[in-house]
Amino acid sequence: MKKSDLNHFDPLSALLSYDEMPARSRLYALTPIGLDTARTEGLLSYLVRLAEAHSVNPRRLIRTEFVAVQPEIAHLNHLSFFRNNARTVNGLGAYAQKICDATSTLTRLANLRYSTLLPLQNLLPSIGDGLLSRHLRWCPSCFAGMAKSGDEPYGLSEQPAIYW
Repeated sequence: MKKSDLNHFDPLSALLSYDEMPARSRLYALTPIGLDTARTEGLLSYLVRLAEAHSVNPRRLIRTEFVAVQPEIAHLNHLSFFRNNARTVNGLGAYAQKICDATSTLTRLANLRYSTLLPLQNLLPSIGDGLLSRHLRWCPSCFAGMAKSGDEPYGLSEQPAIYW
């Protein structure tokens, strides 16, 4: 066999086409729980799981990674935001939009809007303070239905190990 015959076909070049590989994300692209269902995980819960996957607390993740891609959220990095306003990340306001955009940029997931109330912006009042509870709540009827069907009630089995 001639040397030129060996170079005629490179089997690795057929397998490795870098043009077809998707761009890498800065953070793990965890799939949100229940995406495209009525039991979609909220963005805040997703952020806690994302931080846990990276072995950091959510505040540090936001301070180090999120601010780098979304500098206008740097002022959110104060403890008072996490105590008083972190719950609005699941809402439909500016915090929800900015955190959702930053999370999408860092994970390369395009459908994270559905983990918030952002898709309902045109239907709900812009001052949505009454839309989000300050404490965990479950619909008693849904809770009973899940228990009856043998489903683990969403939110009870995934207790985050890392807190704000």
